[in-house]
Amino acid sequence: MVKYLKRGYFVPTDKNKILEELCNAYLESEECLIDVISKYRATEYRKDMILVFAENLAHFTIDSENKQLSNFSKRSLLTIDKHKMVSELLSLDDITGVQVRNETGVRGGFFLPDASEPGRYRLTLFDERGFSGHITRDSYRELVEEAREYGFTSIDDTILERLGSSASFSKGNEITSCIARVNEGRMTMKQFTNIVNKIENASNKAIEELSL
Repeated sequence: MVKYLKRGYFVPTDKNKILEELCNAYLESEECLIDVISKYRATEYRKDMILVFAENLAHFTIDSENKQLSNFSKRSLLTIDKHKMVSELLSLDDITGVQVRNETGVRGGFFLPDASEPGRYRLTLFDERGFSGHITRDSYRELVEEAREYGFTSIDDTILERLGSSASFSKGNEITSCIARVNEGRMTMKQFTNIVNKIENASNKAIEELSL
């Protein structure tokens, strides 16, 4: 099956055909490959093309001297990582306390029920400088999608401990300790969410005082 485009282009809508066209373009030249990629990016099959490219060609083109192709290769591989993270998170029965990070490991987040809005859920965000805010949604599934859009690429249950060991994020260690106590059954989720909210509020207050 193909879709007709302007200027005589035919865009395959089957992933095997997409792969065939990308590979043929790659064998011809990098310029030809870029042209095919650009063609797909203007269609509804853009996401399929990116996934096919990432799974089959990106590792061969990521070090290309052509910056446009190299950058696209890196971005497409991140898309694969994000899809994998989403699948792993949605396969879990409960993601309360699960931590995620971005590609470079300088930003992180973790999931928990929202104490201020019962029945809703929160993705708490942080980096080397401390807590940076949170996102609240009606379900964990919605938050998982937000995590992908925010740039998180993988599950990493050590990211809070690593970033929290810095002087600017010493309070992160308190939350790491609380997570361990919850996992050991020595703290309830209600106690955990209350403590996390207190730590977040204290961090936000300190930031406000510094900005005065």
